[in-house]
Amino acid sequence: MKQIKYEDIKTPKTVEEFRENLKKYFVCTGNDWSTRNELMVQDKNRILINELNSLSDLYNKCLSVPSIIPYVDFDMNSINTEEILSMMDSRNFEDVMKDESRFKIYDIDSRESQSDFMSKSNAIWSGIDNQIYRQFYIKTLGDFSGYVRNKIKDVA
Repeated sequence: MKQIKYEDIKTPKTVEEFRENLKKYFVCTGNDWSTRNELMVQDKNRILINELNSLSDLYNKCLSVPSIIPYVDFDMNSINTEEILSMMDSRNFEDVMKDESRFKIYDIDSRESQSDFMSKSNAIWSGIDNQIYRQFYIKTLGDFSGYVRNKIKDVA
């Protein structure tokens, strides 16, 4: 498993890039690594990636709020109350995601490294409505995340 920087993630511009990023940044399965096409979604047997045009499509395929597993090792308890209060209005926890000591994003390139990730990291199911992971969804899935990126301007 190789850790990557949040800044190095390429945000998709097309549906094809969105689907590739689902495979790259979230736990997926399939017959073999190169042709995996099933997004693991909690409480759902099979979600075919090539049938998704956005993350919002999961709401139509699941009975409750869909949860997926990002290739991220993160302990939610590492966010302190002060950080939560300061970031809750904007729902932008990007500063936390840029902290590689707390928010470890992995480049998983084989079934073996996926297995290592699942057994050795703090892999968690994350609802696609999770406010802390929202910026990660925007970064990895772009306009296909179902979220609009907040751009806050400083007022002098």
